[in-house]
Amino acid sequence: INKLREQLPDTFDLMGRVIRAGQTMTQAMQAVTDEMPPPVAMEFALCYEQMNLGIPPEAALRDLARRTGILELQIFVMALL
Repeated sequence: INKLREQLPDTFDLMGRVIRAGQTMTQAMQAVTDEMPPPVAMEFALCYEQMNLGIPPEAALRDLARRTGILELQIFVMALL
């Protein structure tokens, strides 16, 4: 949990850069999966995979927040929704 929390600033920075470049939120999540180390890459990969399998993005993001239990991720998900 602590390692995941430490990775969040870099994760959010990467996602912001991807979105500012004109990409979608889903593509930003894929960038985190591809470019960040575990454990954050694994958590975002699972969320990305859930969306690709047809789970609504809202449900997949809420599951990410619930699964990690990290307040910062919960705030991030609420901001997106």
